[in-house]
Amino acid sequence: MPAVVAPSRGNYARFDSRCACLEWMMAHRAEIALGAPGATVRPVSLSRWLLGLD
Repeated sequence: MPAVVAPSRGNYARFDSRCACLEWMMAHRAEIALGAPGATVRPVSLSRWLLGLD
């Protein structure tokens, strides 16, 4: 039987707060800009993102 591939919270690190997420984004903004040039980067709820709502 083929493996089922589905989004999972286990595949992503969670931040304890929005502030912690923003701090990480600021610390890694150069890598984010290189990996996603021109993209709008903003913190979103992981569960909403996994569902494609954000």
